Amino acid sequence: MRSNSLPGTGLQLSVIALGTGEFGGAISEAEAFAQLNTYVEAGGNFIDTANVYADWRPGEKSSSEKVIGRWLKESRAEVIVATKGGHPDLIPDAKPRLDAASLLQDVDASRRNLGRDTLDLYWLHRDDPQRPVGDILEILENLVRAGKIRHYAFSNWKLERAREARRVAGENGWQGFVASQLMWSLGKPEMQYLDPTMAEMTPDFDHWHEQENLAAVPYSSQAGGYFSKLARDPAAAERSGVYHTAANRERGLRAMQLAHETSLTVTQIVLGWLLSHPFPVFPIIGPKNLSQLQDSLEASDSVLTPEQLRWLRDGPA
Repeated sequence: MRSNSLPGTGLQLSVIALGTGEFGGAISEAEAFAQLNTYVEAGGNFIDTANVYADWRPGEKSSSEKVIGRWLKESRAEVIVATKGGHPDLIPDAKPRLDAASLLQDVDASRRNLGRDTLDLYWLHRDDPQRPVGDILEILENLVRAGKIRHYAFSNWKLERAREARRVAGENGWQGFVASQLMWSLGKPEMQYLDPTMAEMTPDFDHWHEQENLAAVPYSSQAGGYFSKLARDPAAAERSGVYHTAANRERGLRAMQLAHETSLTVTQIVLGWLLSHPFPVFPIIGPKNLSQLQDSLEASDSVLTPEQLRWLRDGPA
């Protein structure tokens, strides 16, 4: 699998990251091990998880991290595991958890779960807009100095807060955020129906990433499978919730046309749309089975032209 460097870190990452949100939940440990082994055998080395993954299901808490930790112990694979913390408790009206004590608790729990003394890449799962950016970055810098994490990044932050973090880090000589993790794909979701603490890649955010050469690691990179469903079973696509819009349907039809013209699959087109941006992009895939995993991995070499990117997004000029 093709790899790319993560600017400002020295890390060389597979351009397709393996998402593990349901490991130990809807995806059994045996199935998860099979996915992890297949991914590594294909040259993958970038695994994405979180302290709360699969906690929405009954059973073992932090099961995704723990399954990965058991696999790491058994396989001894050399991979980069990125995990997330600072997520509000999974209860109604939960409060933000980006204070020093909560983040230290989450970091130490993730280190135990994964069997790692130092976490290569640590994401803040959410923001706390009421807490000054400088306070949050100082906590993260202290965790770096303590040897608990190497690099840190943000997930679900808004552009103005990301800009402020970049400025504050520069003023203080801190490493700052090295990447973003936002909702981003060829399909635009109807955000009004989603958790308001989630954030998407907007055109201004996209432009800022290019200006700063800041890496993006998008989740929901395949729009919940909307485009594959549209190509296979349009009726199923109509049940795809926040992605079933007229604009996304038109994008899907263009993706199918381009797939036919280029002999690529729709999955390769959809992931290639992200991979072909002019700054480093590492889409996270969330396959439910090995067949879906193989289909997604074949997209790692997909490269589209700037004209094809614009046409897929906007249609004819």
